[in-house]
Amino acid sequence: MEQELSMHKTIHKIFLDNPKQIFTTKDLLNHFNNLGDRKTEKKLITQILMRLFRKDEIIRTPTQLTDGYYYSLNNHDLLNRVYENHLLPYHFSNRNLLIEQIRKNCFNEINNNKGLFDIDNFKELNFVKKYSLEHFQTNKTKEFLTMLAGFSMCDGHVSIKVTKCHFFFRRKSDAELFVGDFQKIFHLENFCIKPGSQGGCYVVSVLKSSNLAKLLQRLGSPAGNKVFQPFLVPDWIYYGSDDIKKVFLSTVIGNEGSAPSNNRWRIQFVLSKCKEHVPNLLGFLNQIRAMLSHFGISTSHIQLREQKGRQFHGRFYIKGKENLRKFYNEFSFLYASEKQEVLEDLISTNWREKRDDLVNTQ
Repeated sequence: MEQELSMHKTIHKIFLDNPKQIFTTKDLLNHFNNLGDRKTEKKLITQILMRLFRKDEIIRTPTQLTDGYYYSLNNHDLLNRVYENHLLPYHFSNRNLLIEQIRKNCFNEINNNKGLFDIDNFKELNFVKKYSLEHFQTNKTKEFLTMLAGFSMCDGHVSIKVTKCHFFFRRKSDAELFVGDFQKIFHLENFCIKPGSQGGCYVVSVLKSSNLAKLLQRLGSPAGNKVFQPFLVPDWIYYGSDDIKKVFLSTVIGNEGSAPSNNRWRIQFVLSKCKEHVPNLLGFLNQIRAMLSHFGISTSHIQLREQKGRQFHGRFYIKGKENLRKFYNEFSFLYASEKQEVLEDLISTNWREKRDDLVNTQ
C-alpha cells in the first residue's frame, strides 16, 4: 500500500513539474521507469491516472484516442487541439463545423407528424396507378415503402437513369424472404434472384422496374452511385410515426450495421462519401443517431476516416449491454439473418449466464 501511495505521489509530481505538457499512459510508464530503480506496469499507471482524474487533479481527452487517453495537469487548449486533430486529421475549409457535427451528442426531440406521407405528391406515377390510392394509404404499404427507401440508401441501388432497382443480400434465404414480403404488398411485381458478380451475396432484381424506380426516387431514394451524391433521411420518415422510424432503422442498420463480434456488446454503423459530400455524410449519420436517441439508445460520436485509395467513411457505435438490449427489443437486423443470429446468441448467452449466477447464489 505504501509503495502504491508513493507511486501515486511520483506520478502526480510528474504532472506538477510539467504543467503544460501532455502525456499518454505509455509516456508516464517510461518516465516513471526511468526515474530510478523502481519499475512498474502499465496497468498500475492506468489505475493511478484514473484516481487522479476522478479527484480532478489532472485533465484528459473526452475519449480515448488511437493510443488511449491523453493527460495534462491544466493544458486544456493543447488537449483540445490533439483531440480535434484525432477527430478530423484532414484539411477541410469548414473544419470547425465538421468537428461540431462529429462531436455532437445531444439531439432535439423528434416530433412525430404522421401526416407527412402525402399520396398527392406521387399519385400520377404509373406504379401507383397500377394499384390504387387506397392501397398506398394503408400502414402496411407505408411501412414497406419505408423499408424500400432505407434499403435503396444503403444496400439497394436505383440506376442513374432511374430505370432499374436492385437489392443485395448476404444469404439467399433473406433474398427469398424479401421477395415474398414484396409480393404480399405489391403482388403484380416479378423478380430475379441470382448470385452477385463478385460472389458472397445475392442480388434481387425487380423486373421491368422503371416505374418503381421513379417512385423510390420521389420518396427520397438516391439514384446512381451513392458515394458521390448527397441525401438525407426524408422528412416523411424522420418525422413519421414510431413504427415508420423502427422499420427504417431496422433496414439501414441491417444493411450497414455490423453484428457484435467476439462477444463484444457493440454494433458499428458505417457509410462512405466522397470528400465533397462529407458534411452531408455527417448530417445523415447524425439523423440516424437522433432517431436512435428517440428510442433511448445512445451512440458514440462519429469517427471520420479516409481509406487509402478510397473515399471517406463515417462510423459510429451502439455500445453496452443496455443499449444492445434496447436495440434487440425495438429493432432487428432486417433481412440480415446472419447478423440477427449473432445478436440473439449474445443476448441469450448473457441471459443464461445471469440465470446460472442467480441459481448458484441461492
